[in-house]
Amino acid sequence: VHARVGMGDLVIRVPQGVTVDADARSGAGQVELFGRQSDGLDVTRTTARDIGTGDGTLHLDADVGLGRVVVVRDPAPMAAVPKLGWDATL
Repeated sequence: VHARVGMGDLVIRVPQGVTVDADARSGAGQVELFGRQSDGLDVTRTTARDIGTGDGTLHLDADVGLGRVVVVRDPAPMAAVPKLGWDATL
């Protein structure tokens, strides 16, 4: 799956049980993959494999020019999903 946003927040909720190979980038901002976070300029974060309990692998490529990339497992408790300012309901 390829997901891109020029400016703003890109929140991706991954189903439980699916193994994930993820690459996430932000030109200026923050990247959070399954609770591991980096921020600054030209931020790249990769998870070689976040193991799920079921079959199949989701290959995720997420990119934001200016803003945040957040990848969490669904259903994530709302406390685990960062507040996004304009809409915290997700």
